[in-house]
Order: sequence, then structure tokens, then C-alpha cells
Amino acid sequence: MYIWIGINVDRQLSEVGKRVREIEGNLGFRNFCYTLPMHISLKISFPVSISDAPKIIGAVKEVLERQDPFEIETLGVEDLGSIVWIRMRENDRLVALSNELNRMLLSRFGIPLHEYDTDYKFHSTLFMGEGDQLSKEFSMLGNITIPEKLVVNRFVIGTSDTGALGTYSVSEEITV
Repeated sequence: MYIWIGINVDRQLSEVGKRVREIEGNLGFRNFCYTLPMHISLKISFPVSISDAPKIIGAVKEVLERQDPFEIETLGVEDLGSIVWIRMRENDRLVALSNELNRMLLSRFGIPLHEYDTDYKFHSTLFMGEGDQLSKEFSMLGNITIPEKLVVNRFVIGTSDTGALGTYSVSEEITV
């Protein structure tokens, strides 16, 4: 089993999400990013035993429930060749929360850092793919309006049996 942790920004990016799904429909493409709500990942997904999952999810919930709401600035849409995302400006609260989750998971459950956890770029994925498909999707976004700031007050924990894209579902939602 795999666990993933993120900030739920689905409501705040609902117009962006509608535009992304419209583009995918026009191109006949299905984006596996949307089996979960639009989000900003806090921890790269990680494998756990099925028997340990409830304890780990409970510990993650404890950390998330202690948070006070805070804001994140958006930096705009970026095309990185295999992913199009909304890039977020790092801030002390965001980095501290990610670090706290990573430290807790390592110390309590022996879950190591993923290589991306050490230099994570906070973002919300719009499209994933390659070549012409991604270029078309990016160009069809046009001058999409992205909120300047997002409020961090909703979290989500997802699980998957395999860890494959498109197989995650929401296990827990936490509002602070």
C-alpha cells in the first residue's frame, strides 16, 4: 500500500480545474492527476505495509490537525517538458510543515526521504505527459487566471494499493 499527503486546493482552483478538464476533453485525453482533488503535495508517496497504514495515517492526521491556516503565493504556470504545473512560492510555514511530516515519518516509522523530498518544488499539477500532447495542452491554457494566493486550511491523505498514477483515492480529509 502507498500513502500520499497533500494540501487540498480544489475549491480555490476550481475554475482552473474546469479549464484543464475542458482541454483534456477537447483533445480526447484523460489526466490521471484528477483521481485526487487539485492539491499541493507535502510528501512524495511512500510504501507501507497494510497493517501499519492506520497507525501512520493517524500520526499524519495528528500533525495536520495541529496546523493553523496560512497562505501560499502562486508563481504562475510552468511547462517543464513532461509536466505543466502551477508553481508555489516556498515560505517558512510550508517548508516547516513538509519537514515536520518527513521527520515524524522517519523517526516514528522509519520511512526515509524520497530523493524529491530533499529539494521539493511545491506545485499543483495541471497536466502530465510528453511531447506534442503536453505542448498542445499548455498552449490551450492561454491566459488562464490563477489566484495570487491560496489558503492552506484543508489537507488530504490518499492511498493506493499499487502507487501507480490514477490509482489513488482519498482516505482522509482534514480541515483546520
